[in-house]
Amino acid sequence: SYLVNDNTRAYQGEDFEDLYTNIFKALNYIHLGEGESALVELRRLSEKQQLLGQKYLVLNQRLEKSSHGGYVEEYSASQFSSSALGLFLQMVIARDLGEFNDATFAKGALERAFKSQPSLYPFSIPTTVGEDLKTQEEGVRRVNIVAFSGLAPNKVEVVERYPLSYTNYVKIALPKMVIRPSSVNSVEVVLSNGARFNLELIENIGAIAVEAFRSRENHIYNKTIIRALIKATGSDIIDLTTEVMVGEAKSQEEANAISLVGNLLSFASRIFSEASENADVRGSHFFPDKAWVGGIDLPLGNYDATLLYRNRSGKVIYEESLKGMKVSPKGLRLWEGVCPF
Repeated sequence: SYLVNDNTRAYQGEDFEDLYTNIFKALNYIHLGEGESALVELRRLSEKQQLLGQKYLVLNQRLEKSSHGGYVEEYSASQFSSSALGLFLQMVIARDLGEFNDATFAKGALERAFKSQPSLYPFSIPTTVGEDLKTQEEGVRRVNIVAFSGLAPNKVEVVERYPLSYTNYVKIALPKMVIRPSSVNSVEVVLSNGARFNLELIENIGAIAVEAFRSRENHIYNKTIIRALIKATGSDIIDLTTEVMVGEAKSQEEANAISLVGNLLSFASRIFSEASENADVRGSHFFPDKAWVGGIDLPLGNYDATLLYRNRSGKVIYEESLKGMKVSPKGLRLWEGVCPF
């Protein structure tokens, strides 16, 4: 990958993809009724976030060593240190399993996540968080809903060329994370018993994807600069060597032969540089852009729920039905919805 491009390596996944995979694995376990397994996935999420900063510090130290201190941008740590969505899920799952100490701890961590990461959470903590751990009346249970909307950012290639000499240039091809705006501005829940309430934003996954990519972007930039300069310098070395050998040739025929071979090698080197220097724009195309949450106290029984996804003008742009949702004395009580745009 240091000689050709990053596409020669097996795709490792973006950091936000790796992190949110654990969240959606946890949601899958919730659908299976396996709350403990869901909590394991959410704890793995926390462990990964703790290791993320150290990971890029080590990578950039290796790059600096390989480039002898040159052409390396200063390391910039990601501001994303804890996921409010992951902590919210951990809180309500632990509550439903009767693990109230863990639920209380997760709630405190969620509140700290909002305070310590204001650039990623520039909105208020959802009001349901303050209600979710309160003691319920006999025959009543707290039910939570999480809904997803939009699609997370994807990557595009940005190419720039810088002249090194009259006949040579450096091609820099870098991936750029591009936001895919969602039309959803609010989510309303309508229950079969007539109750209505709005969900509130808890996580802007798109913004976090861009922030998580920022640290890796520095690493990609450093690596690309080193690789592009090696390729461009190789072409210049061929040109210089050809010029010297032509000047030392014993005959015109020898000079012409050396010039021909040198020009062919130089041309092949430039073609290789231009064709091989491509950004790695591989990535997932299915993670959502935003996560919304809410909660309500309901008597035991079965319910149907309708989720109304509205745009900025209040028009319903997508409607989703959740049928036969059960509120029981024990078990997980987290319902899930998703809007694809």
